[in-house]
Amino acid sequence: MVAKNAFAAAAIGMLAVLGLAASASASQGRAMLADTMMMSMMAPAPGMMMMSMAPAPGMMMPMTFKQPALPYPYTATEPFIDNRTNTIHFTKHLATYYTNLNTAASTNSSLAMMKLEALVPALNMGTPKVIRNNAGGIFNHLIFFKTLMMPTAMTNSTNNTMLPEDIATAINSSFGNFSAFEKNMTETALGVFGSGWAWLTYNPKTKALAVEPTANQDNPLSAGLNYSGNTPLLGIDVWEHAYYLKHQNVRADYIKDWFMVVNWPQVSANYKAAMSGDMSMLTSYASA
Repeated sequence: MVAKNAFAAAAIGMLAVLGLAASASASQGRAMLADTMMMSMMAPAPGMMMMSMAPAPGMMMPMTFKQPALPYPYTATEPFIDNRTNTIHFTKHLATYYTNLNTAASTNSSLAMMKLEALVPALNMGTPKVIRNNAGGIFNHLIFFKTLMMPTAMTNSTNNTMLPEDIATAINSSFGNFSAFEKNMTETALGVFGSGWAWLTYNPKTKALAVEPTANQDNPLSAGLNYSGNTPLLGIDVWEHAYYLKHQNVRADYIKDWFMVVNWPQVSANYKAAMSGDMSMLTSYASA
């Protein structure tokens, strides 16, 4: 627990450093980042070695954030979410977030050291937009694609009646029944103005589930951005790039189709991970 708290504190400190650095002029930015990091570094715990914050001279910074392969065919969600949308969404939109975040990390050794599960909860109002938007975009999309249905023996027409017992019980306890949850999630997704997300989340304090929206590429975990701090279990992307090729401007039809391809066994796995506090499980892929 002490190590986990220390890691969280370090993550928040790194984001604060990045936020301060962003406010400096371009000519002073690198010096300010280095000076601020040195002042903000906490002394190592007894017996711990101080790790270098930058690559050794002559070493190239590796690609810090690496996009995994989608662990199912792009056609897996047909006919509800089409092959072309999945392909462009995953290989173009998501890939761009990786490119942008890796570009930022190539000049910020503190960012390059961070993992998404520590970075996203530490985002705050002082975080540069390039980090906030692209780190959030990666984290959100990995959850989104991971919770779409992979090819199984389950028929699409019975998808919403075949939930694993633990997530079904949690939904019933928090919302009354699945229909009430579905209505809440649909209304929340429809109510997002412009681009954003609707989420099914887990509150670690109350142990209850909730539905909540976020704007743009924000995530509920980012309490520093005035969100709940709850753990996302399932999210529906309501940016137009997620549905416009097939559903055009009819977001309601897209939401109905999305419900038909939710991978509920994966949502159940996310629920277990959230209860255990293991954020890394939310976005880890077998192919990563």
